[in-house]
Amino acid sequence: MKEKGKYLAVVGLSALIVIIVLNNEKSKSGALCGIVLCRDIIVPALLPILILCGTMTRSDCAKVFEKLFGRITQTLFHLPRAATTPIIFGAIGGYPTGAMLTRQMLNDGLIDNEDAIRIMRFNVNPGIAFTITAVGSVYLKSTKLGVILYLICTAASLLLGII
Repeated sequence: MKEKGKYLAVVGLSALIVIIVLNNEKSKSGALCGIVLCRDIIVPALLPILILCGTMTRSDCAKVFEKLFGRITQTLFHLPRAATTPIIFGAIGGYPTGAMLTRQMLNDGLIDNEDAIRIMRFNVNPGIAFTITAVGSVYLKSTKLGVILYLICTAASLLLGII
């Protein structure tokens, strides 16, 4: 009986959403605006970063970052050198990138579960492309404000990691 109720709730809520969207000009306008924003800004800003960061992590580039910044990762964040790549690319690409790379490092056995949890406690900032382009240039109408916002978010994230 519980299963039937769940399905009924899903159908009812879905029907309500369809009714609102079909009968409300503001809802339709907002939905269209969101779709256009995703198509024109968010996906083009995130997808290339996700692909490049994933590719670099699987290549020898990760070793270069570990050599250059591994000591900082160990000292400031008390994490293994392998955590360097998800932290750096998470700061550049933002939350989805950092989370995906952290999961990849965990799956590959390069970090343990506790390290992955610690990384994800602070590696949740917005990415550079999204913050500067979508938020700064488009929403705030100022690339400069986008850069400032990105730097503030990234600094706050890294400070959380250090603390």
